Amino acid sequence: MWATVLCPLEDGVLGMTEPELLNAVQWGLGVFAVISYIALQFTEAPYGRFEASGHWLYGPRIHGKVAWVLQEMPNVCFATSYLWACGEPSIQKISNMILLGMFLAHYVQRTFVFPLLIRGGKPTPLVVFLMAFLFCAANGYLQACTLMRHTTYPDNHLTSSTFIAGTLLFLTGMAINIQSDYILRNLRVGRSTGYQIPRGGVFEYVSAANYFGELLEWLGWAMACQTGTAYLFVFTTFSNLAPRARQHHRWYQK
Repeated sequence: MWATVLCPLEDGVLGMTEPELLNAVQWGLGVFAVISYIALQFTEAPYGRFEASGHWLYGPRIHGKVAWVLQEMPNVCFATSYLWACGEPSIQKISNMILLGMFLAHYVQRTFVFPLLIRGGKPTPLVVFLMAFLFCAANGYLQACTLMRHTTYPDNHLTSSTFIAGTLLFLTGMAINIQSDYILRNLRVGRSTGYQIPRGGVFEYVSAANYFGELLEWLGWAMACQTGTAYLFVFTTFSNLAPRARQHHRWYQK
């Protein structure tokens, strides 16, 4: 019963089989990443510190914390659903479950913990929220379904060098990401809601340490997963965060 309820896409949708649907989602995310990277060379995504640059065509503004929770939620829902419906306590599935559990752990922190800790925060334009929601829905489905239904690992995968190195890189990136968020939050203690130049931690070496940490996370996760879809996630993350990191660096220089 739970497989029927929680894995409703296993028989495909819109006349496509599940493999065809996964392939279409991969192509869609890849094209989206390329377009996003090119577009962000010429404009700032109108959220966060660049929210004021948003044109009225981006739509009405949504409360920042509410938008964040809702847009990130599909990752949690898909990962939880596939773990519940397709997981099993066997050596054949344990690697898949641990890897998807790592994905889920990141998004539980980002969906429920991160927004609760934010001080202040700018509203999010509707169009930006919808794009983020659709990306998270597509990527959450792609990663969860690929891992739990279309990837088979050897029994020794958890002791392989790629899994161990990837997991260590993932944990390092997560630690950098969380520490960097802490530094950014504390810039506003006893201050206005304006943005300040962060100091300390990895910010001593890169201008956008939080983005750097997240990229390390997903690169490590892709190394541990050894799937094309996981590396696609690294590419889509880079296409969004790298241009924004450069914009932050230029903003700090001003």
